[in-house]
Amino acid sequence: MVDQKVIDYVNNGLQRGYKPNALKSALIQQGWPEADIDQALQMARGQAKATPQAPGMPTTNMGIFQKMKMILTNPNGFFQAAKSDHIGDALKYYAVVLLIPTIVMIAIGMFLPTALLTAMAPTAGGDMAAMGGMFAGLFSMLAVGMGVAFYFLSLIGTFITAGIYHIIGMLFGARNPYSETYKALTYSMTPFVLIGWVAIPLAIVHVFAYMGAAIAIGLWALIIAIKGFSIMQDMETKKAAVVILLPAIIVGVLAVLTLLMGASSMLAGGMVPSA
Repeated sequence: MVDQKVIDYVNNGLQRGYKPNALKSALIQQGWPEADIDQALQMARGQAKATPQAPGMPTTNMGIFQKMKMILTNPNGFFQAAKSDHIGDALKYYAVVLLIPTIVMIAIGMFLPTALLTAMAPTAGGDMAAMGGMFAGLFSMLAVGMGVAFYFLSLIGTFITAGIYHIIGMLFGARNPYSETYKALTYSMTPFVLIGWVAIPLAIVHVFAYMGAAIAIGLWALIIAIKGFSIMQDMETKKAAVVILLPAIIVGVLAVLTLLMGASSMLAGGMVPSA
């Protein structure tokens, strides 16, 4: 018979105002058989009874690349499907995707100092060349250590960040469990983690090229985060946007106030005559 997950998904989606075609498209992208989807839609309209059907693929069985693609191209459909995910599914996904910038960071840290020291070696004496080789080895070890630390601290940081956003979300009406906030934020980090590091080499080309790429990726991730939080916490998009933006606004205001206080102190110090 039609899998109950498909029936529940269709019923919930129709109740929330989604069009049947949108629900069907999202379910097809998640891997459910089209025959099951059509029958679930008919059942929701009271036009058919359940008949024997092979069960479809659970949404949590989406492959890592399918998840990446769907988050980036169809976040609405993805987060609807992610409601059936466990918090561990989001953590495993993030742990895999996070390997990409970690490996890039380690590679740059290992090979860039070595390349620079190698380029300087012909002009250096024997002792200096030997010291250069020693420093290259130390830089490589340091790069590996920093990369490993970055990886595990980033994983731990997801729980802390999600906790902060969950508390803020509760102030604006979020009532779903912490796990839904964690999934929304962790999955929405995909643009930053997956392609955010691509903007770094652009700093060599021009600072404005780097800033443009960073802003574009940031806005992309921000839109996905707002959609994700809205869907996972069943909140209005406007409220979800406030929840996602509020921490950044607070940090920005505090930074400006700190700069103003520092500038004021410097000006006041300069106006006081020395003894």
